[in-house]
Amino acid sequence: MVRKFVHEDSRNWDKWLDPLLFAVREVPQSSTGFSPFELLFGRKPRGVLDLFKENWEEGPSTSKNEIQYVMDLRAKLHSLGQLSRENLLQAQERQQRLYNRGSKLRQFSPGDKVLVLLPTSSSKLLAKWQGPFVVTRRVGDVDYELVRSDRGGATQIYHVNLLKTWREVASASLATTVIERDELGPEVIINTELAPVCCGDHLSPGQMADVAALQGRFADVFSPLPGRTSLINHR
Repeated sequence: MVRKFVHEDSRNWDKWLDPLLFAVREVPQSSTGFSPFELLFGRKPRGVLDLFKENWEEGPSTSKNEIQYVMDLRAKLHSLGQLSRENLLQAQERQQRLYNRGSKLRQFSPGDKVLVLLPTSSSKLLAKWQGPFVVTRRVGDVDYELVRSDRGGATQIYHVNLLKTWREVASASLATTVIERDELGPEVIINTELAPVCCGDHLSPGQMADVAALQGRFADVFSPLPGRTSLINHR
């Protein structure tokens, strides 16, 4: 509500704080069914419209004596408190159903390793998962007792929302083979097999046989490995 006031009137929003607070106190809450003003004073607040209505009607005065007023006020406060507690209980049950709709039951057994969401040493407002710690026993429905190995084996109780299962990851070792070489430089894999020479479909079977014979005769020329020449030098 304050953000809306600032957005609509950024210069004079502070002058509307008193009417804003009055509006917050006179609006019934969804949980209790009554406004905070009515629960505190036992009557509805008199707003601007109520004052206009009283001036227009100008009916006969309904003033009561002090004793009758106090007795009526006590009875009204008692009934308002009882109704607000019933409405609040119904609202809590409704919120619990909505919250549990997407939740899942988690349980731990003694001996399980868990991580705990704890504040960091540098800042109490920041938290991170620490551990693992061992569960010793279950305390109640949602609380568990853990052994703090970082505190000399002291035990402490934590809520289940602060715990999660510790999963040990198996360490994978890669086997490496070291090949000893006498010379430095890139390692070249020597392939003794001749790469086949592709021949076109226009050649006859005899011509293909001649090409294969030439490949076998001049194997050093048709080798896939780079060779050396003595006909030209690089300057």
